[in-house]
Amino acid sequence: TLNDLMDFCETVPMLSEKRLVVLRDMKNPGEDFAAYLDQIPETCQLIMIWEDPDKRTKTYKEIARKSGEYEFGILDEPDLRKYIDKRFRQAGKSIPSNRMNQLIQRTGYYDKDSLYTLNNLENDLKKIIAHCSGQEVGEEDIRAGVIGNLETNVFEMLDAIARVVPDFKK
Repeated sequence: TLNDLMDFCETVPMLSEKRLVVLRDMKNPGEDFAAYLDQIPETCQLIMIWEDPDKRTKTYKEIARKSGEYEFGILDEPDLRKYIDKRFRQAGKSIPSNRMNQLIQRTGYYDKDSLYTLNNLENDLKKIIAHCSGQEVGEEDIRAGVIGNLETNVFEMLDAIARVVPDFKK
């Protein structure tokens, strides 16, 4: 409720200059909420996590104007490539362009219904780096470090079975 939020925000921070208040799963805040944003004390830092807000509403526009708005979506391809390249360079590794393409494809980061996030990618990059014995990341390093999209893996498994078992295709 708004009263609960006010209590959290107005509580004096202990052992720090500011108190961090995180408001998760916001659902249709009212105009009273937007009005309260002007009254939040300087000692409070409020972070609002709001999935799929209706950006057409007056309340949303007022909240965005007063507090600022940051949208966290997936990285576009050039930024994703820079992100990956930077992680490898920090570890003293390099990755050729064709293997970068293979890595991005294998992760499923851009697949429409994928749940693969940047956090998953970060963990997979750490596995690849740990597996890589040379300076250049190889195809085997990518296969060992990235489980990737499960749908792709299922199709790869079916193809492998079809190659091994001759009557499987029928």
